[in-house]
Order: sequence, then structure tokens, then C-alpha cells
Amino acid sequence: MAHLYAYFDQSGHESEHAVVALSGFVDGLERWRQFQDNWCQLLRSYELPSFRTVQALRYSQPYGKMEKGDAEKRTEDILPFVRTIRDSLQLGITVAVDISAYRLAPSIIHQSFGDRADYFAFYEAIVRILRYFAIPRTHELALIYDEEDGQAARFYQMLRKMKLAAPEIKQRVTSICFCNDVAFPPLQAADLLAYFSRKEAERRFFGREYEFRRLHSEFETVHPESGKHLHFAGGFFDKGGLEDFAEKIVSEQKNRNGGL
Repeated sequence: MAHLYAYFDQSGHESEHAVVALSGFVDGLERWRQFQDNWCQLLRSYELPSFRTVQALRYSQPYGKMEKGDAEKRTEDILPFVRTIRDSLQLGITVAVDISAYRLAPSIIHQSFGDRADYFAFYEAIVRILRYFAIPRTHELALIYDEEDGQAARFYQMLRKMKLAAPEIKQRVTSICFCNDVAFPPLQAADLLAYFSRKEAERRFFGREYEFRRLHSEFETVHPESGKHLHFAGGFFDKGGLEDFAEKIVSEQKNRNGGL
């Protein structure tokens, strides 16, 4: 068994959106069990078989016991789900990429990660987990992804390619599997974070304001009594962020080559 389990989902696709966001949560088995108990209790209280973010945000329609209304009312209904994530889990991961900026990114990024922004996001998310300061370098990681997009084979091939190129990933990422989010509540939580990470990236990159911004902010709040809060790793990569990342690659290559 792995020491840690990472549940991920993707929001945005290169043919349909301006941003791709890969987001999820990482924790040990016992915390995931506790989270699932809390989440399923919420689902029962709202008379929902599962939680789908896009459906939940349609405040002009009822959703389970959530009555139709306005964005403010629906925000209050959804806040308990975000707070359950915040109070139950330890580490959130988000990598959001401006797709157009990635296509025009410095050539060294394309040489390293290929032409797809989602591959870059996938690689960077895994690296951010493995190098997170509070995770021992001896801990192994299992990856679980939402199967809905029908891209299981491509993600598997991406991980296989990473393992060939990076010994640490080969050693520490023990498995990847693809599951139905209806049966796996942790993937419903990942879907929620991925959606708002994409919306927040669009706000930062393009100045597009969005409803429910309070829900995104709530992920980063501190529990008023226990002091519990989520830690986050990852990044938002627009043109400037990708250029900085390219400079980092060049610097690391120079260091490996003795500064030449």
C-alpha cells in the first residue's frame, strides 16, 4: 500500500477553454476514510446521490434539497462541502495553465513537456507533491483520476513517459487508476477545486470576474476553533509564469553541467 493517495480531476480542455486546471487533494488512508464519512453525511442531508459542481452551481434550479434562488443563497448551500474538505484534509494541489500562452511558451518547455498544456500540468502536479516539504522523500504515492473524460489511456502513457525520464517518479509513484466519481467522493471534492481553480485562473490571467468567488477563497480559510486549514502547492502559469519556469529549467541544466 502507498503512504499517500492523491485524487485528481481536470477542468478545461484545450479545444474548448482558455485555461486547463488540474487539481486535487493528497492525504493518508485514514484521513481519506474520515473525509468520506463526513462527505457522505452531507450528501445524505442534502438528499444527493453524489456532488457534481456544475450542476450544483445552477442556482436557477433546485439541487437535491438546495432550493432555487440566487448565487448568494447557493453559495451558502455549498459552503459546508468546501469546509468539510478544508477541515478533513491536509494538502491541496492546483496547477492551472493559460493554454494560449503555453502554445507560445519558450521552446525549452516544449522540449521538456511536449505541446500540450495538460501534460505540463500533470507533470508539475506530481512533482509538487513529491517535493512538498512536509512529505518524507521515502513516502510512496498512488494516483486516482476521474475516468469521465475518457482519457485514461493518455494519462497512463504520460505517467509511463515520466517514469522513464525521472527515476524519483518511477520509484515513488506506485500506481495510477481511473474511477467513477459517483462511487468515489474524493473525486467529487477534486472536481469542486478544479472548477474553481480554472475560474480563478481566468480571473488572474484575463480579468474575468466570476460568481461564487467566495467558495474559492473558503478553501484557504482557517477553521475558527480548531485552527485547521488546508496547505496548498502548485501554481498558476500565464505567459510570465511560463517564462520564469523556462528560466528555472535553464538554470538547473547549467548547474547539472557544472555551470557551463
